[in-house]
Formats: sequence, structure tokens, C-alpha cells
Amino acid sequence: MRLTPALALALAAGFAVPVAGQAATPATVNTGVPTITGPAPPHPGDTLTCNPGTWIDAQSFSYTWTRDGVDLSRPSSAMYTVSDADLGTSLGCSVMGIGFSGSATGHSTATAKVTRGAPVNTAAPALSAPSPARAGDAISCSQGTWNGAAGYTYAWTRDGVAIAGQSAATYT
Repeated sequence: MRLTPALALALAAGFAVPVAGQAATPATVNTGVPTITGPAPPHPGDTLTCNPGTWIDAQSFSYTWTRDGVDLSRPSSAMYTVSDADLGTSLGCSVMGIGFSGSATGHSTATAKVTRGAPVNTAAPALSAPSPARAGDAISCSQGTWNGAAGYTYAWTRDGVAIAGQSAATYT
């Protein structure tokens, strides 16, 4: 077989070399690396998305997330929720493109290291008290729901002014 300009172009585009009398079959090839979208740097509670990149002959994709280059051992999808276990590490994703002629894998660039970040309140704390409340009744405050909170503290106010020494979940 003689290398012609057309044959060289077909090989460069990811096509298999044709056997005499058969048409060229496209090989599954990653031509544009996968990318990760989401907050940078990521924090626990954030959702990252692995975009597959561009492919020749990929009919479907499978995803694997990595932590510091090591595959995570759980089933993966294109979306990943960052956890406390990811703190101080970089995350990446690998995409396997599956086509009629086989499969190939592309790898993203790793994210910046996962940091704690500022806590984000997703459900406000709530007060509970007897109804009607009277002087001397206990008033309690729930924590609410937070992403990225390492702990909780309380501060009670009266007419917008802090009440000295009141830092428990319940105020009487």
C-alpha cells in the first residue's frame, strides 16, 4: 500500500487504514479534552460537571471522577458533588467515548484544590417559643441548614442589639 495524500489525511483524521475493497471505518478518537465546569476553587457542597469534549465516532460516554489523580471507587456520572473528603485535593474527570469501532479515553485538567470556603445558608434558622410568649419563657433557635459549615455559634439580639453573654441555642 502506497501512502498517498488522501490516505495520510484519512489517518490523521482518525480513520482506520482500509483493507482492499473495504471502506475506511472511523476510529473513536478524543479530539478536544474533557473540561470541568463549576465554582473555582470548588468547596464541599458544590456541584461540578464533566463536559465530554469533542469526539470522532463516540456514540455514548462513561465518566470517572478522580481525586489527586486516583479514580474514585463509586459509580460516576457527568455531575459530581464535592464532599469534605475532597478538602485539600484536586478533582478531575476521565471520559470514555464508546463508538462503533471501539473506545478511547480523554482526561480533563484537574481543578484547583478544594477549600472550605465561606459557609452558605440553604435553609434559615427558625425560632420556636410558646404562643403567646411571656417573660421567662424559653425561646430556641434551630441551626438551619448550611453547606461548608464546620460548626455553629449563636448570638441573641433584642431590637437589633446583641444581648451580652447569650450564646446558647436557647434563650430565657
